[in-house]
Amino acid sequence: MRAEIIERLKTSSIKNVVSFGNDGLIAPPYIVVCPRKDPLRRGRLYCITVHYKKNQQDWLEKYFWKELQLLLNGYSVVTVNGNTLRLEDRMEDYTDIIMGNDDGTISMDGIWLMPSNKYF
Repeated sequence: MRAEIIERLKTSSIKNVVSFGNDGLIAPPYIVVCPRKDPLRRGRLYCITVHYKKNQQDWLEKYFWKELQLLLNGYSVVTVNGNTLRLEDRMEDYTDIIMGNDDGTISMDGIWLMPSNKYF
């Protein structure tokens, strides 16, 4: 599912999209996709982190609250087993603008849930 989400995000105005753990530096703006275990066992969580250069807070917030929401809310994926899974936003689990990233960028995180009793 991570690969499908990355490909979906690459259709947006931000083309630099990577999976968490990527070892190369990427020029901002860029997006990092990080799957996480759902502690409530509803499926799999996907943390989406959007990075912009410092002093681009307005662009960061506009992308995060408009374009990213349109791309991911309700986005569905058909698994290799033929099951259809649909992302649900968990925007009560978002961060406000984060300063002090290692690469000097500012960022915001949002969580989306891929409900399923299976990950595939």
